[in-house]
Amino acid sequence: MLACMSEDEERPLLLLDCIGIYNVYGRYRNKGVPFLRYKGKNGYSNYYTTDYNELMEGNDNYVPDGIMGRVFIDNTKDNSLIAMAYYFNSKTKDHYYTNVLSELGMGKDDYEFIRLYYLYPDADGKTRLPLIRFFNEESQQHFYTSDATEAVKMQKDRFWQYEGTVGYLNLN
Repeated sequence: MLACMSEDEERPLLLLDCIGIYNVYGRYRNKGVPFLRYKGKNGYSNYYTTDYNELMEGNDNYVPDGIMGRVFIDNTKDNSLIAMAYYFNSKTKDHYYTNVLSELGMGKDDYEFIRLYYLYPDADGKTRLPLIRFFNEESQQHFYTSDATEAVKMQKDRFWQYEGTVGYLNLN
C-alpha cells in the first residue's frame, strides 16, 4: 500500500488528506487515479474504489486502508495499457477485477459489469506495482493487494487461493 504521511511524519494523514494532496494537481490524467482499498470490519470483505466520495473516511462496515496504486480511467494517452473489467456481486458483496474480458463478458453468475479501468500489462522495475488477486472459497470473496509482503502472507493462509496478477498499477 502506498503510504501518505504528514509533513512532520509524526502522524499518518487521513485518506481525505491524501486525496486532497492528489487533487491539488488535478486528476493526473497521465498518472492515473488512486485505487483505494477499505478493509471490512467483518474480517473478510473489502471494498475497492477509485471514488473517494463513495466511502470517504469509512462507514459502519469499512475502514480506509490506503491507496494501492493508480489505475487509468481511459487509455487514450497510452495505448500500451490493458483493460481491466470491474464486476460486483450484490449477493456475496464480492468485487471482481479481471483482465480477461471474455471471462464474465457484460456480467454473469450474479456478477454485474460496472466499468472498465486500465493498467499496465507488465512491470517496469520502478514505477509499477502488481495488482495481485486471491480468492476465498468459503466466504466467496476476492482479495487484492499491491504489497509484496502482504501477498506472501496471503499465500501462506490456507483459506486464500492465489489467482495471479491482474496487471500493474502506476506507483507515481
